[in-house]
Amino acid sequence: MLKGYNHAVEKGEIHVLTGFTVYKNTAQEVENKIIGLRTFDGVNIESYTTHFINRVIGQTSTQHKGMRQGVKVSDVYNALKKGVVEKEYILRGDHRRQYLGEKCSVAVSTSEQKLIQANPI
Repeated sequence: MLKGYNHAVEKGEIHVLTGFTVYKNTAQEVENKIIGLRTFDGVNIESYTTHFINRVIGQTSTQHKGMRQGVKVSDVYNALKKGVVEKEYILRGDHRRQYLGEKCSVAVSTSEQKLIQANPI
């Protein structure tokens, strides 16, 4: 997890002042509330990428031009349980599904049952 955190800070996917504790707590919240979830269309969510955690945290908590806001875990949950499938696609042999909720979109690898990324709407 520390390696994922360091990589996120180096790439600018999360703000440099975001502490590792925030990163770890966000990952724990995802594990508690999303991992083990079955989506409305039957996909079991078994894991997540560090990129997904980066996207949940985001670069800023308020709107700033050129910076990505984070996504609440509750909004991810709602997209997976109550949203719609926006599209399905294959990326480098990995079958993926894009879920669209009221406040965010969530990309899931249906091949690996893994959360890939989330984006605010």
